[in-house]
Amino acid sequence: QAHYFIGSSRYRTGSTLNISEPYWINFFLMKQMFLNRRGRVIDAALPGDQIFTVGVHGDAVYFGTADLKIFKAKFVPHHGIAVSYFRDVLQNERLNHQGLCTRVLAGRTSVYRSCDDPIRVPGIHIDIDTKELKKMKLRIIHRGKAIYMPEFPDRGAPQLIRISMDAYCSEGNLIPTYARDSSPYFYMVQNIADNPCLKAFDTDTMEFLELVRLPGLENVQYIAGVHNGIVTAVGKKGGESCFVKKELPRSTFTKEYPPSNVSGPTMKVAERQKEQSRETPVAIDDLSDQLCCSICSETFDSVKFIPRILDCGHTFCEVCIYRLRSDRRVKCPVCQRITDLPDEKELIRNFSMIGMSEQLMKMRTERKVERVPNSDSSTNEKIRTEMREEVASIWFLLEQKKRIVQAKKIELDNAVESELSKPNDLHAMTREVDTLDSEQEMRKHMQIVRSLGNALMNDCD
Repeated sequence: QAHYFIGSSRYRTGSTLNISEPYWINFFLMKQMFLNRRGRVIDAALPGDQIFTVGVHGDAVYFGTADLKIFKAKFVPHHGIAVSYFRDVLQNERLNHQGLCTRVLAGRTSVYRSCDDPIRVPGIHIDIDTKELKKMKLRIIHRGKAIYMPEFPDRGAPQLIRISMDAYCSEGNLIPTYARDSSPYFYMVQNIADNPCLKAFDTDTMEFLELVRLPGLENVQYIAGVHNGIVTAVGKKGGESCFVKKELPRSTFTKEYPPSNVSGPTMKVAERQKEQSRETPVAIDDLSDQLCCSICSETFDSVKFIPRILDCGHTFCEVCIYRLRSDRRVKCPVCQRITDLPDEKELIRNFSMIGMSEQLMKMRTERKVERVPNSDSSTNEKIRTEMREEVASIWFLLEQKKRIVQAKKIELDNAVESELSKPNDLHAMTREVDTLDSEQEMRKHMQIVRSLGNALMNDCD
């Protein structure tokens, strides 16, 4: 009686501790969240009322409560699970499963994720008949596309049908259950008589890809996560729920098949039988981590998550900066420096980040690397991964120290400049003595001079 999901205990501020960790919420307790951190279970109490929806976006967990609030939980190194209030549920907003939201305003239906800000950035507009929409269930939102499935799916061949400008319907007894914007694939379950199959859909080539079969299982309820070449699913065996992990094929997705043709308002995609390995080459993963907002973990782009530079030099996405704004000011989460945001001021875009993000998308679509399975190379790769994580951790700590030293230097420079200006005040007061006429004014002035002198001497001590 628990909802499992595989997260990543990432702490993105220029570097990544890229470690796959299982989280779960026990629905008997309903108020407790758990994380298996390298074999040690860490728990955290969840605020709010009864939990009824949970979704993982980026490296954070978002959950909606019965008292119409959304909270955010995230693993913070050396501190455990940090839970914070995110926002209230809006008027006419409905929270669906997996942290997805639907809102109807002026007869228009929009969908988005619970981590999004629907007031700041409109969701995906679903331009189809309301009666038809009620016959479908929203399953995932992936790279600006909404993926539905029929309430009563048929047993036909797998296909993806376009139902709106940015919305598709999955048919053929395919249940979309898992997606991350950092990967071009979203993952599905096809339950076939004691031989369920896990599939993926490649949004680069618009193809279905069969990943692995899980014989012996009665069914697969959902995919909890796909991380570092391992798919983790929750299914049933012998009437009991079980936790299944399966290593995906080592070779990458091949590209010998061209994208399927698109005809008219519907798009049907032929199924391809291919092998899968890790989601992306290591170099692309490393670059992807550098091009994410350290607050929301979304990849920078030129449309929605626009990278903006604060006065201190740190970069965050436009959406998060808007959320952090208070009284036309933003405090940097890293160095705590204040950036003023008057109405007429627009923060500078980080064009280098935008350029690298576009280059990353190009690299993902053009990758054609093929890997040969080898048990020794698998072991070596795991060692390399651990070394990269260790180096990234050390690099991150050094960067943090560097920022602290730089901030202290600025404070010290300002303090020294302020102190050096005080003797000038004494000289100015000395010149004023010649302008004083009465004895009372002179004695009052003498007290001020003595007080200032004592203060300067104490500061020097």
